[in-house]
Amino acid sequence: MSGEAKKKSPDNPALHIMHPRRVGFLLQNLGLGGAERQALELAKELPRHGWEAVFLLVEGEGEFLEEAHGTGIRIHALNARYSAPRWHPGYWLNLFSLVRRIHRVCDREGICVLQAFLVGQDLPCVLAGMTSGRVGATVVSRLSEASFNFRSAFQRKAASVLSRLADVVVCNSRGVRRDATQREGISRSKTVVIHNGIDAERFAKVEPVDLSGTVLHGKSPLIGIVGTLRSVKRHDLFLQMFAKTLAKFPDAGGLVVGADGGCRDGIDSLAREPALDGTLHFTGGVSDPRRYYAAMDVLVLCSDSEGFPNVILEGMASGLPVVTTRVPGAEDAVLHGKTGFVVPPGNVEMLTRAVCSLLQNDALRRTMGAAGRRRVDKFSIAESARRYSRLYRRLTGDSSGT
Repeated sequence: MSGEAKKKSPDNPALHIMHPRRVGFLLQNLGLGGAERQALELAKELPRHGWEAVFLLVEGEGEFLEEAHGTGIRIHALNARYSAPRWHPGYWLNLFSLVRRIHRVCDREGICVLQAFLVGQDLPCVLAGMTSGRVGATVVSRLSEASFNFRSAFQRKAASVLSRLADVVVCNSRGVRRDATQREGISRSKTVVIHNGIDAERFAKVEPVDLSGTVLHGKSPLIGIVGTLRSVKRHDLFLQMFAKTLAKFPDAGGLVVGADGGCRDGIDSLAREPALDGTLHFTGGVSDPRRYYAAMDVLVLCSDSEGFPNVILEGMASGLPVVTTRVPGAEDAVLHGKTGFVVPPGNVEMLTRAVCSLLQNDALRRTMGAAGRRRVDKFSIAESARRYSRLYRRLTGDSSGT
């Protein structure tokens, strides 16, 4: 590791805040996604804890770019042709070109810790860290148990090896940590759990979105789901649950918030069923869903797999009771029977019963929503940033505190 990166920062916390050290956040882009949102919120908070995040984007694009620029965050578009590891000569040439670009940014910006937020950036992150004279430590992230399932055999092997070469593997829930240690063979001592965080105040006293120009005008109550339309999110299960719920609550409406991740055609086909006609509104991609949460009465998450769903924290911060499947992160955040209900993945009957129990009891919805709003304080972005800053200081041999 670089001797320069191992030098201790001043012991005076005030000086530490005035001259923050820099961590590089390596992502493919700043498109609509939970990892991208979490990286952006963390970057906003870290300066209060003595660190400044610099974004290194393989592709210099994404819906969150404008917001990031507006907060003054330093962003470098690497403009490299790079995707997940595979056996192709052109891939390796692109990889080495990307690593050189990462080196240049790290040298120019004085980056001493480099962090990959998604599995696809593990390899350039670790290679750049190992071959850089500036970077003192590398961090890779495990944000979802499903990410290990969807890679090829070569990609799974590469991820396991790279995890061992990184200095630390950050997992965003206990379930993801369990998956990383058991399935990837990562030593538990190399992992640390840091939950996703949220600025709950951003979701307080938000005016509901105006739905008067949609099919939901006059519909009540509103059941919502927020997330990119991907197969793992099980929007098909949401629609099955919603159809069953309409039998008991015929005036209910369904609000589907999220960009198409490859499943929109299939979901549209289900939504055209006669029982659902005129009851669902699809918003498409939304960079700031706060007003949509404010319009909902119940938030549903019915994924087969997750890491630590940001939408659960956002829903709780919005005062909503949450009905979720039992996936990593959800078990950490939702208190069954107190802030919402946790049901087995894929069980449409139990999902429907949980939602209907909330719709038929206004007092229960309010009580659970209020309890969720209190609970979400345990998952603040400030606490997440504090834990990351302590990790960065440990990795760089900095004993100062903030």
